[in-house]
Order: sequence, then structure tokens, then C-alpha cells
Amino acid sequence: MTPLSAIALGVMLNGEQLDARMIAGAGLALLGVLVVALRARPRTALLAEREQA
Repeated sequence: MTPLSAIALGVMLNGEQLDARMIAGAGLALLGVLVVALRARPRTALLAEREQA
């Protein structure tokens, strides 16, 4: 999430222009966070055993 904060602060504090490249980069960063958050976690034998008990 640091790249998104850097973009926001650059636009707000330094008056940098927000262009399509920055928006695309922010979208890719958010997509990466979403992929990591939604990926299926492998089940370990211990976890499977506890769920069945």
C-alpha cells in the first residue's frame, strides 16, 4: 500500500499531476493486494484433523 500513499502524497503535497500511468500502477498494486488476500491457503494435515473433530 506504500506506492498508493506515495502517489497520493505526491499529488496533494507536491502538486504533481495524476496521469493514466499512475492510475494504472495504483490499479495493479490494488490487484496484487486482492490476489494475495483471496488466494486459497493450503490446508495442513493438522488443520484438516482439527476441522473434522
